[in-house]
Amino acid sequence: MTENTYSIRSRELARKMAGLSAQGDEKQALKAVQTHLRKAPHDIGALNLAGTLAVRLENWALAEKCFTGALAINKTDTETLGNLFRVLKLSNRPDKATAILSRILELEPDNVSALSEKGLMLFDRGDTASALQVFDKCIQIAPAFELGYKNLYSALVTCGRYEEAERIAKLAIQKSTTDYRYTFKVDLVVCLWRSGAIREGHQVAEEIIAELTQLNNPRFRELLARAHCHYGIILMELNELESAREQFTKAVSLDPGNVDPYINLAKACWFTGDLLQAIHWFDKALAIAPDNAELHLHLGIVLRDAGRPELALPYLQSAVVQSPANPELRCYLGMAQFALGQLDQAYENYELRWVRQECGKKSQLAIPEWTGLPESGRSIFVYTEQGIGDDLTFATCLPDLIGRFERVIYICHPKLKKLMVRSFPQIEIRDLDSNLTSHDLGDPDFQIPIGSLPRIFRKTIESFPASQQLLAPDMGKSALFRERLLQNKGKLIVGIAWRSSFESTDRRAIYPQLEFWRPLFSLPDIVWVNLQYGDAGEEIKKAEHDFGVGIINFTEVDHFDDLDSSVALMKACDLVIGPGTSTVVLSAGTGVPTFKLVPYIDVFCMGTDHYPWFPNMVLAVRSLEETWEAPIQRIANIVQALAAERASVRAD
Repeated sequence: MTENTYSIRSRELARKMAGLSAQGDEKQALKAVQTHLRKAPHDIGALNLAGTLAVRLENWALAEKCFTGALAINKTDTETLGNLFRVLKLSNRPDKATAILSRILELEPDNVSALSEKGLMLFDRGDTASALQVFDKCIQIAPAFELGYKNLYSALVTCGRYEEAERIAKLAIQKSTTDYRYTFKVDLVVCLWRSGAIREGHQVAEEIIAELTQLNNPRFRELLARAHCHYGIILMELNELESAREQFTKAVSLDPGNVDPYINLAKACWFTGDLLQAIHWFDKALAIAPDNAELHLHLGIVLRDAGRPELALPYLQSAVVQSPANPELRCYLGMAQFALGQLDQAYENYELRWVRQECGKKSQLAIPEWTGLPESGRSIFVYTEQGIGDDLTFATCLPDLIGRFERVIYICHPKLKKLMVRSFPQIEIRDLDSNLTSHDLGDPDFQIPIGSLPRIFRKTIESFPASQQLLAPDMGKSALFRERLLQNKGKLIVGIAWRSSFESTDRRAIYPQLEFWRPLFSLPDIVWVNLQYGDAGEEIKKAEHDFGVGIINFTEVDHFDDLDSSVALMKACDLVIGPGTSTVVLSAGTGVPTFKLVPYIDVFCMGTDHYPWFPNMVLAVRSLEETWEAPIQRIANIVQALAAERASVRAD
């Protein structure tokens, strides 16, 4: 045997190095190989082993030297090329790594390991379509190549293509010949949840938990913990929150070092309104992962929602510091700053709101954006961006534009057009149309989203409006409603709403369902008027049965789509009570005294104890230790006094 083909001939040396490596003494093993290489510098096996040991010690320069030396002997050894590729990748030299990967694929076009690495590099560069093609090619070449399925599945999930990911996970379960099929099945649960196949996810979760529990193998302990965690997520989606908490607790006991179950336990408590317990579990998670930016964000949000924005602020600031390139974190920080009245910083961060889907889309029209500087133009285009409630709140700034510009154009939500035309005759009100061009608008000099107006006009609390009324309802319609309602002479007329039309697990706790309204419904001499949008018929019937009250429901008024009629009915009421939905904003906008039921805190109080946007809105805040009955009882005390005053006038 010549020196060129010498490959660690000494079995005794090989055993010694293997023993040292097994004991974790990689340095001694490497010294032994290097001693051997001084006698046989062209031993490919020894060069590759030395390179592998150097990789474990993160000595990238030595590893590269060893693998390069081996390739000088055999340039077509794809195993050594693969080792060199990993060194270049781990030492963050992507260009050189790509060149080596290309060389491997020139020699072996169907090398699925190399193809898989190529797909990952393409995906990291943002070439998603090419990456998916490469991953798909891997499993076509080698139907049992598990890493190919894993990479393809992960890429599809990252892209939000959950139904396709579901198909790949199911295919992987069929094709897998190893225990990795259990991992695919656990991952499938999450994919089914995200694709909306909740019931199937529920079934798969129960199946995989039963399988792993029966195996009773310590190797699957962490995987079983993940399965319990994923099952808990499914149960949360089904609003089975107590059962979800049981699953998360099991996950914690199986894998106490994993933060995910703690986070989900915290969320389950959060969704039921138990913010103190949510804070407890977030603290537990932070003890495990103190530098986790997501945890700092979540704890900051829950502390803010708990009415402690001053405690939330450092956590949110920490999240921003840890992930400075994430604009969404700054947006959340801005909301806490609003709650503390730090308006300058809050407005600056709020300008990054466009990264959040619920904040709408910024205009792409080629019109200069107005920043509040002394304007040289004569016209400005203002456009809607968020939900009706938020847009109406920001619309309190529209009067500030009148007189400053000769021409103001406002693109509003179609449901608001009739109301806004009547309320702002000096402003050109247009429908929302995604195909509008600058020419269609008459080529205005400036544009601005309506949510950016407060940054210009509401820099201090003193600059907020003193006016009690923003909107001009149809007084003819309102008079007709009032006439019908006054058939109950001498009684107080109270309009009510109790929820949003969009209910999810994380939103249910923030709305006071009618089951909590007993303190109000027990009051005499009140005419209750339904203002709840959406199909509320069954809820009204149940409340009437449970509380022995009558709730007038004008079925001809569509509170969801016909806002002009809905607002006219609100104006016919003596006062309105409801949670933080567009209903209370519309009511307050018409000048009607309005009670807003608030869970813990309203960040748009801007650091005050009232709602500066609408002076006639009174906040009824639910504290941490309370159910919704408590703030409703406080409102009931006020309403009772008003009703008694009305009754005394009637008696006179």
